[in-house]
Amino acid sequence: MIPEKERALVEAAAKKGDLESVRRLIAHYEALSGSDELAEKWKATARELGDSNELYFYASSTVLAARRESDAAKRHAMLLDALEAAKRSDASKANAAAQQLIREVRRQMEVEP
Repeated sequence: MIPEKERALVEAAAKKGDLESVRRLIAHYEALSGSDELAEKWKATARELGDSNELYFYASSTVLAARRESDAAKRHAMLLDALEAAKRSDASKANAAAQQLIREVRRQMEVEP
């Protein structure tokens, strides 16, 4: 948890692109009940900044959601989005899990109708 008097400073640094501050805000808001929207906002910021972990988690969750999607066009768009995030994750920090996810998404896209 970030103390109230420190949070404004951390948010200011995060808004300037300080990835460590963004990560602190994610952890802070994930720990607070009812702050899911704020946590998601900072996770999106982390992905924009190229955070390998957030890109990987986003890609993984998007692949899982795509598997439950019945609309083929939406599923394809979700898989493309997941593939891009996994590629960015691997590019920013070589990651065996991201590489495996990339292969998995490509295979899944090959068998799509």
